[in-house]
Amino acid sequence: MTGPNPHIKHPIAMHPRVGFLKPLVTAPNIEIGDFTYYDDPDGPDKFAEKCVLHHYPFIGDRLIIGKFCAIAEGARFIMNGANHAMSGFSTYRSTFSAMAGRKASTLRHGPGRSVATRWSATMSGSAWTR
Repeated sequence: MTGPNPHIKHPIAMHPRVGFLKPLVTAPNIEIGDFTYYDDPDGPDKFAEKCVLHHYPFIGDRLIIGKFCAIAEGARFIMNGANHAMSGFSTYRSTFSAMAGRKASTLRHGPGRSVATRWSATMSGSAWTR
């Protein structure tokens, strides 16, 4: 007896909501191992757009998901593109009102406080997320 082919999109014919991610995700900065699957009532075809947030190619980070992972509907991977530099003003309204009238030199957070611009996230094999 042989198992399912990890290179087909939908391994279970009667369940189109379940799909192996390796053949579905084509982004060069996302690596997915064999037999990792995603379950979504709307179908697994939009996994990268729906579940991998703030993942921009110019940053250089990678999302690596190992073999035999089960990813449930609603799982989100928030990547490094969601960070912003800490050396400038915040967009939170209370910060602006509290800082009104102060000199720019008093608003600095100090040297070396900016956010790292590159990192990768790795999800090991045999993981279940929800």
